[in-house]
Amino acid sequence: MGRYDVRVAECGERIEVMRVHDCERLRELVADAEGLRVWVAGKLAVDRRVCGEPLIGHGPRVAPTLKLREQHDIPAGAARLARILNEAGARVTIAGIVGDDLPGAGLLAQLESEGIDTSGVVISEAVATEMSMTVVSACEPERCVCEGITVCECGDEM
Repeated sequence: MGRYDVRVAECGERIEVMRVHDCERLRELVADAEGLRVWVAGKLAVDRRVCGEPLIGHGPRVAPTLKLREQHDIPAGAARLARILNEAGARVTIAGIVGDDLPGAGLLAQLESEGIDTSGVVISEAVATEMSMTVVSACEPERCVCEGITVCECGDEM
């Protein structure tokens, strides 16, 4: 998780800035957010986790091929903060920029399905939605396989 600069202010009061480095501390800080109207602005991103089984005898030796088993897209950046506030009961509107692409569309659909207002998000053809990917082996979930990998969505015939 990245660092969040959380700015808290009541109408007409001084803004207090807290730097938070973990989700649990952030959840503690926003535990009383029930019913509050909150705007979250910042970088919108997607963390993709891909899990598969290595296919022996397929692809070059230096770049293993995985048979895709699971794929999860997890909102990241400001979208992660918006979800935490939403879970705490706040009425959240998010603002930021996503690309006119599949990761951006998926991110917006997920946030909207959770009840987060995305009316402050700009969809732009000039940018790509930021996305990081972690590829793990289903046989060794603690092992991250990232460089030069081929992921195939193949049937059981392989």
